Amino acid sequence: MAHRSSSASEHSTFSLGDVAKKMAQDIYRQAKPKEQAQMDAARRRVLVFRAWNHVAQHTREGRHVTGLHYLPEDNVLVVYADAAAWAQELFMMREIIRARMAHYGVHISSIQVKTSRPGYVRPKTWASKPTNSQQKAPVLTTPLTQKEEKQLDQALSVVSDKRLREALKKAEKAHLEWKKSQKP
Repeated sequence: MAHRSSSASEHSTFSLGDVAKKMAQDIYRQAKPKEQAQMDAARRRVLVFRAWNHVAQHTREGRHVTGLHYLPEDNVLVVYADAAAWAQELFMMREIIRARMAHYGVHISSIQVKTSRPGYVRPKTWASKPTNSQQKAPVLTTPLTQKEEKQLDQALSVVSDKRLREALKKAEKAHLEWKKSQKP
C-alpha cells in the first residue's frame, strides 16, 4: 500500500486576492529589469492618482479638475482645471495638497497647475458630484484634547511659513479628529 504524503499547503485555502498577489509577484520576479522598471512606474502612477483622489476628488476645487498627468522622471503632478480662477485656487493650495498626499505615502516634488484648453469638458464618466444615492453621511469627529492640540502645535513648529503652518494644522487636526472618532 502506497503512502500519500500531503503538505499543509494542499489543505490551505487562499483568497482570490492572495492568489492574484502571488501571481503578480511571480510575474514581476520573472520580468527583465526594463519590464520591472515599467511595472514600478505604473504602480507609482497608480499610487499618485489614488492619493490625489483621497485628497481632492470630492472637494469644491477637485470638481473643477479636468485632468491629471504624472511626470515620473521629474516626480511632478500636472493638474488641469476648467477655468483660470480654479487653476489659481489650486495653485495656491498646491503645497497643502502635496502635504495631504504625503499623508497617504505619496511624496511628489511639485504640483503644476494649468488651465484646460478652451471648450474642453471633463468626461461624463468621471464622478464630479455624488448622486443622491452616493451622498455621504456627515463625518462625525471627536475633538482633540488640549494636550493633543499642543502636541500638534509642537510637531508643526518646524514649519516657518505661518500660513502654511496654519493650513497644515487645520488639515492635520481634521484628520486626527476623524481618526480619533473611528476608534471604538
